Amino acid sequence: MYKGVINTDSLNVRKDGPWKKGPILGVLDFGDEVEIEFATFGETVQGDNKWYCLTDGSFIWSGYVDADSGAIPRREYVAHKKYVIFTADDYGVVDSINKGIENAVSSGLLNSVTCLTNYGTNGLKSLANIRTLQRCAVTEIPLELGVHLTISSGSPLIGRNDAHYLCRPTRKKPKHYPESDFYDYTKVRGAFRKAYLKGKRAEFLEQLYNELKAQIEVFTNPKDGGAPIPVAHLTSHHNSLLYETEFFEVMLRLSNEFRQNDRPVPIRSLENLPGWKDWGFLRFKGKVPFPSGRIHRLKQELNSGTNKAIETPSLLHSDHYGPPPFVEKRSESINSLKNKKLDKAEGILNDLEKRNAKSMEFLLHLRDGKILTHEQYEELESRPKGYAGINPLAFDARKAEYLSFMERFHQAKHNLNKDEIEIREGKMYLGSWKNL
Repeated sequence: MYKGVINTDSLNVRKDGPWKKGPILGVLDFGDEVEIEFATFGETVQGDNKWYCLTDGSFIWSGYVDADSGAIPRREYVAHKKYVIFTADDYGVVDSINKGIENAVSSGLLNSVTCLTNYGTNGLKSLANIRTLQRCAVTEIPLELGVHLTISSGSPLIGRNDAHYLCRPTRKKPKHYPESDFYDYTKVRGAFRKAYLKGKRAEFLEQLYNELKAQIEVFTNPKDGGAPIPVAHLTSHHNSLLYETEFFEVMLRLSNEFRQNDRPVPIRSLENLPGWKDWGFLRFKGKVPFPSGRIHRLKQELNSGTNKAIETPSLLHSDHYGPPPFVEKRSESINSLKNKKLDKAEGILNDLEKRNAKSMEFLLHLRDGKILTHEQYEELESRPKGYAGINPLAFDARKAEYLSFMERFHQAKHNLNKDEIEIREGKMYLGSWKNL
């Protein structure tokens, strides 16, 4: 171990290798001391390609470090293995979505699922479905379940009175979903801004914290008498907890509070591919403009104080998802859409191979059911649940995603006797939230 001292005001610490494009683990300031394990060659910065690997496995460029470089041993940097976490969103409410995810979990490759936990009193309807999902898991591959925190679907677990800032006015309740109380996702930011202008910011955020905590406790303190469920990760339905910095701070607080094996609960990466999807989704959510620097601000929060210990995959890739319009309106067959998604799946894996990133979450929205009209989706699948916030407009795309995933990855070569399940022989492996 060798000592170094930072000689600049701001030096990024890179998570995945000696590269400028790697995820930022933290920022060092002038005078900070670091413990260096070895020197290596990486990306050239200002004419110098020497980097230092610190004792915690992170990397910093050597140009802004005062150290006795002659004494520090050099090692060749060996590119790390690439890991993919396949995550399916939105489990717990709609039967055809639940069925698609259950089938994919049974296939032995899908090992990560996000669960909506606010369906039914005390989340008991969600919990009953989650227990079914647990029984679908392949024994050799641990199923990692996470809470899909929501303030834009269904109703608050803590009750409307204790979460009234998060709920639309009673007079505006839609006839199709009389049991749903949360604002539509396009109205969430406007509701917060309204409370803020009335001097009720603290009250809004207190209710937000209490509700999200209750959603996590469906896992950790289940009311069905069954065993607690480990929280493998936290995510946000409709990305709604990224809409405001204060929302994201509440999510980070809960990650630190609900520690698993003495570490914060991992969260979804803010490094989203393709970038336009992330920006487009966040930019057009209601009348409150989404500032261009918001994602940067969220990354700063994630890399500050105790939040530095919160792990994320290196990348989130969502290109397999969408588009929302029905195939009948696109003059396209479901099989044609499936084939396009097969091509996208290959492109997603290629993206990971060519980037200096160790891990990637491959985002999926699955559904196994008949192709119906919009009215039939509403009448047969959505409306009977009394749970607004899962848009039937995307159900055709979900079906195509399901067919694509089961065709491309169900047939992937893997050996269940191995600790690491190969997705591409010698190149890519099934990842885990536990081993980020």
